[in-house]
Amino acid sequence: MSSGVDAARELLDSKTPLPDAIFCFNDAMAIGMINKFHNSGIFVPGDVAVAGYDNVDAAEHLSLTSVACPMRLMGQVAARWAVELVNRDQKQLGHRLQVRLVVRHSTAARKSKPSALPLH
Repeated sequence: MSSGVDAARELLDSKTPLPDAIFCFNDAMAIGMINKFHNSGIFVPGDVAVAGYDNVDAAEHLSLTSVACPMRLMGQVAARWAVELVNRDQKQLGHRLQVRLVVRHSTAARKSKPSALPLH
């Protein structure tokens, strides 16, 4: 979470406009970032949308949009790769695993700023 707080602080200190959305490396980072934004008066998702990766239990509780991934299967695949590298000295270029985007309130539609309409 501290890396998310640090990243949010850097964005806020830069005095540049916030991006429309931020995709964090993991849910813990996203939660830290959202906390820092909230403490600084930045509304999520009103001012900036935030999403994470790994869909931990806290993501549902905090209504954080996240990518759900098969963590156990990822570990199994990584272990198999390691064994294959040692036993056969082969490098596999990649392996695709099915993930799922779980959309929650941290990425709801941003509030649009009202435009000035000419009065007649």
